[in-house]
Formats: sequence, C-alpha cells, structure tokens
Amino acid sequence: MDTHTDNHYHYAGFWRRTFALTIDYIIISVAAFPLILLLGFITPDSVTVSVPFKLFTSSEILSEQTQLTSAEQINDRKKIVRITEVTVLNHWKYLYQDVSTIITKGSQKIIRTESYQINPLTNNQIDNTTLDDLVIPILLLYLSFFESRSNQASIGKRALGLRVISRSGEPLTLIQSLGRNLLKIVSAMIFCIGFMMAGWTRYKQALHDKITNSYIIID
Repeated sequence: MDTHTDNHYHYAGFWRRTFALTIDYIIISVAAFPLILLLGFITPDSVTVSVPFKLFTSSEILSEQTQLTSAEQINDRKKIVRITEVTVLNHWKYLYQDVSTIITKGSQKIIRTESYQINPLTNNQIDNTTLDDLVIPILLLYLSFFESRSNQASIGKRALGLRVISRSGEPLTLIQSLGRNLLKIVSAMIFCIGFMMAGWTRYKQALHDKITNSYIIID
C-alpha cells in the first residue's frame, strides 16, 4: 500500500513527463546515430541505417496493388499492398512492404497498417538491427544512471524542472532506478496505459512509479 503522505511536493503530470522523456529520447537518438552508421558500413546486411527525424531520407513507391472483397453487404474490406524503396543518405537502399487493411462497416471506417522490411531478392520479411534497437537499451541505462545521481534527474527532466524521488524523498539507488526504468517496458506493453496512469493517480504516478514507490516532483 502507498503510504506516501508528504503533501508539500508538487507532482508532475502525464504531459510534462512525456515532454521530458521526448527530450531524452532525442538526445540519445542523436548520440546513437554514429554507432548505427558505423555498423551500417561494417555489417550492411544485418543493420538498417536510419537518420533521426528521417533527415536525408527519401522514399519511392515501386508498386501498389488493391484487393477488394465483400463478405457482407455492410462489411466491405479493401487491402492495399505497397512496395516502397527507402534511400538513406543517398547510400543505403531498403525495401518495405506496407499492407493497409480498410474495413468499412456502414459509416464507420477502420484502417490497420502493417509495415516491415523485406529482402529485395526473396521478398521475405527480414528483421535487421535498427536505430531504435540501440536507442531503447541505451536510454534505459542513461535514465537509470542520471536519475540515481544527486540531482535525481536526466537532462530532459532537468530542462523541465523535474526530479525522481523515493517514498522518503531521497534519491533512488542505481538498482532501484534501473528496476523502475525497466518496468517502463511493462507500462508500455499494456497499450501505454501504465504511462497514462500519471494523468489520474493521486500522486501522478505511472505504473512503474507505483510498483517501485517512486514519484516525479516539480522543483
């Protein structure tokens, strides 16, 4: 049970926390880019190079097919399959298959899109290492380290005047901070509801905060 009763703190809500995390994500994405670039030169068949914010990236639709089915008069289904070539830094070229399913039920239209990279020779789906594959673990380690230091904040949190505290108001230990940040994976897995909890819980806690008895406060 949460026994935190210290009311002199001002707690950070969902949007302020989201902006802070966005700043940190951008910082780590830019910092990790040289590494994915290097890996792209060393192992081009197993790494997909991408530039943050899709800078210096162009795309061209190579083909598009539309399939129509009508299982019922009120349930029409249209599937659009596109093959797109993406060029990064005018050097690396990748093929993607985008499958958009459009379901019309009366006046309601539902669109679902799946996109994945394919082998240009076999058209089979491939799962290369991407920039996000590097950014996510580095970001979790970065947050864990800085939020367990004396200032209790990452660069993004410092920019917005936030700190992470324990139930007693002290900084989290490195192990506690690492556990809290790893639990963000759980918060994200349940349709990000774990993060959104910061918008309505008493002390503006997300799921990973409640599990670890931690809080984000505004200085």
